[in-house]
Amino acid sequence: MNAELEALGRRAVACEHWRWRQGMSLSDGTIVVRVSDNGRPVVSGGASRGGNALSEVYPDLSDPATLGALLGLVREAWQDPYLHCQYVLAELGQPDCWLALTDCGIGSRDFAARTEAEALVCALEAAP
Repeated sequence: MNAELEALGRRAVACEHWRWRQGMSLSDGTIVVRVSDNGRPVVSGGASRGGNALSEVYPDLSDPATLGALLGLVREAWQDPYLHCQYVLAELGQPDCWLALTDCGIGSRDFAARTEAEALVCALEAAP
């Protein structure tokens, strides 16, 4: 995993609306098999991640299941079950980008970024 994805993962877990979800892949290669009552992930192999051990790992946002779980968290945070990401081709010298689009009751918002993961993290950070 590259440094950019690591930084995005760390930004995601710092968000108010962040929660670990079953099926997420962690940066150390383990998989969250369930989430304990206190919100800590229990990973493959049966270990529970807590305290300092949890601060040393972050979600692997290159993993499709983890990216889908992040989309679910963003939809919950915005209370918008239709929030989605869309790839937008460049126009007039602008770079291609990903948009996370929401049209919830508080108005339409979009979060542009170079990757789908980054657009979702931006939307999670800005969630009310």
